[in-house]
Amino acid sequence: ARTNTETGIYKTEPYAMAADVYGCRPHIGRGGWSWYTGAAGWMYQAGVNSILGFNKNGSDLIIDPCIPKRWQQFSIQYTFEQTHYNIQISNPEGISHGTVHITINGVELSDNKIPLLSDQGIQNVEVIMRGH
Repeated sequence: ARTNTETGIYKTEPYAMAADVYGCRPHIGRGGWSWYTGAAGWMYQAGVNSILGFNKNGSDLIIDPCIPKRWQQFSIQYTFEQTHYNIQISNPEGISHGTVHITINGVELSDNKIPLLSDQGIQNVEVIMRGH
């Protein structure tokens, strides 16, 4: 919804995708079935994978965000088997998408693939977004 009036008509959660929007009186514009379908799960997955850029590819994590320029930073906590990943993403140039420079526990990676370990440890990952 774009306005408070539209929000009052729609009446469903703004963070979940409705399965339908009513088109008959008296409920025209009201969202429905927002948690009874797989739509909410797909919306969550689209946000994590496509916006935050967090993707698991085999034994690697790929971080490739596509975010609003005003987002300066965000973080992701991820556990793979018994290894914990603390991932901090910084956007110092205020870009939507670009290349990423990644360090794990202070060691720079040559690409954007974060190897998934099963060492029961904590991996501190720093991701810095840069313009192309």
